[in-house]
Amino acid sequence: MANKIKVQLIIPEKTIQDCEADMVTVPGVDGDFCVLSDHINFISMLRPGKIEIFDSENRAIENGTFFVTNGFVEVSKNNVTILVEEVYSPEEFNKSLVDSKIELYEKNIGDSEDDSFKETMSTQIESLKNYSFVAH
Repeated sequence: MANKIKVQLIIPEKTIQDCEADMVTVPGVDGDFCVLSDHINFISMLRPGKIEIFDSENRAIENGTFFVTNGFVEVSKNNVTILVEEVYSPEEFNKSLVDSKIELYEKNIGDSEDDSFKETMSTQIESLKNYSFVAH
C-alpha cells in the first residue's frame, strides 16, 4: 500500500484544507503538476488555477477542489503545503470573479513601472483567462 501525503491549503487568515490524500494536482507557474507520495522535495511558485485533491481511486475527495490565486507550494517528506493569497470553491468561482480579478491585474500593470511585476501580472491574467471557461 502506497504512503499517503498530507495536504494543507492555507490562506493568510486560516487553514482551508488539512487532510491526507493519495495525490494532489497544483497549478505551477510552469504548468500543472501532481504530487504523489515520496515525491522529491521542492518549492514552486503558483499561478491562478485549480487544485484537486484525490483519493486512492483517483477521485477528487469531497470538498477537495479549489480555485486559487497566486502563491507557493512546498513539497517535503510527503507533506504538501500550499500557501495562496485567495481560494475559492467551485461554487464561488464564477465569471464575475474572474473578470474582476483580470480588471484588477490590468490596473496594477498600468500603475506599475516595474517590468518584472508587469510580466508577472500578465502571466496571472493569461492564467485567469484560461480558467474563465470553467467559471459559471
